[in-house]
Amino acid sequence: MSNWFMSWLLRSPFHGLISGSILLITYIGRRSGKQYSAPLNYVREGNKLWVTSVRTRIWWRNFRGEWPIRVLLQGKEIAGRGEAITQQDALNDAFHDFFRLSPSSARYFKVKMDDDGIPDQGDLERIVAERVLVKIKIQN
Repeated sequence: MSNWFMSWLLRSPFHGLISGSILLITYIGRRSGKQYSAPLNYVREGNKLWVTSVRTRIWWRNFRGEWPIRVLLQGKEIAGRGEAITQQDALNDAFHDFFRLSPSSARYFKVKMDDDGIPDQGDLERIVAERVLVKIKIQN
């Protein structure tokens, strides 16, 4: 589905069809000052939301250091602060938790998990090289 349709659906009364796993982020670009919105898959852990992106995309670079963000989460707009995790050790630990919280994401990214929920180290290293995580702290 296209981004405009996903954005429309998330803003509509029918958001429940997808809002259990997809949210809409809105933020102001650090350099441009323009407002951007994007639908993204997420994993929730209390008042933290985790989203991931391939390193070649540029939107996440706005979150080097904490940066304000608005999130449309399950039909409710919530303020928060996002921060990209890019350093290898921190990213390794964060993805370990991400896959523990969302085993379906591990399958999607082809990361093997052992019986104790520990990701395969080689698979984890591949993901850390390809992707970043953005941690979003939402305000309740």
